[in-house]
Amino acid sequence: PEYLYVYVTSQGGMPPSLTLKDTRELPQRPVLEAIIKRFPELDQFLLRLDAMADGSTPPFEKFLLALHQDRSTAADLLLSPKYFSDALRAWPAETPKKIVLNSSYSGGFIEAADEMFEDDLITSVPGLTGFASARWDQLNPTLASSDKKTLFGLEFNRALEAHLGTPKTIDWLKLSSHVRQQIADAQRNRHQRDRSEPLFVPAP
Repeated sequence: PEYLYVYVTSQGGMPPSLTLKDTRELPQRPVLEAIIKRFPELDQFLLRLDAMADGSTPPFEKFLLALHQDRSTAADLLLSPKYFSDALRAWPAETPKKIVLNSSYSGGFIEAADEMFEDDLITSVPGLTGFASARWDQLNPTLASSDKKTLFGLEFNRALEAHLGTPKTIDWLKLSSHVRQQIADAQRNRHQRDRSEPLFVPAP
């Protein structure tokens, strides 16, 4: 294949162990501790791939609790850096891979929040260019007119239309710089105090 292009938009979650470092009273603490015990491989940054069997999409902690209770296969419902890296390595090393992640904390897939997460970053996959909508510790801002559509999604798709070409031929550094600037300007105009910063990592 000439290239692989994957765009993922989803709800993101932080590694349970990072959440548990919060010394405040956390109602979900027993749930997160149970998840780490039963699914240690899920102590990573996570993207939700699908709804529950009944079609519901509960908040992230409740989603993990339901996963723990009904013994669903974690890899079928969640995407982690390790799961994603393993899947991407099925493609030839020489195949350019363009990966865009649009979710809160998505930077955790391409930058290490802690040494324990370094080995499973998707940037370890040969030929990979990664673009995440927010750093590992940031939420993904939505549009003022919608609680589901994201600012990153809006600006990325606008830029994609302007930079005509295939994912293989587009100048991803130029495209990502444009998206980052548009988002920075929009957040400044909205006087947002807590801002997201899209993260771009080019292929080596």
